Amino acid sequence: MVTTLCASAAVVLKAGGTAKILEDSQYTELINQAEGNISVRTRKDWVGVYAGLNDSVKKILEEGTSNLAAMYVINNDLDSISSSIKGQTQLDVLQDGYLRVLGILNDKKNETFILKA
Repeated sequence: MVTTLCASAAVVLKAGGTAKILEDSQYTELINQAEGNISVRTRKDWVGVYAGLNDSVKKILEEGTSNLAAMYVINNDLDSISSSIKGQTQLDVLQDGYLRVLGILNDKKNETFILKA
């Protein structure tokens, strides 16, 4: 499969320098899982409509997808994090961003902008 909503470079950046470097196919798998998660949680096939979205909406989707995929990467190699406080803070920041994106995508007040802009 290919990735649509974000590139692996965004995931690597958010996972931080201490996270284990994965194979390209592993990043693709984690990104695809995050894409599926966002589509199901928002009840919208974002990969299918991606080409018709404006750049602002694409960046929102990139943020949410890369945040969730980065959490997967960090959880894959918790031993590489130098302190539990640092790791927990990193995961908390990523989760907050992911949940914020879900809120934006699910907010009916944003629907016209998201789908028609």
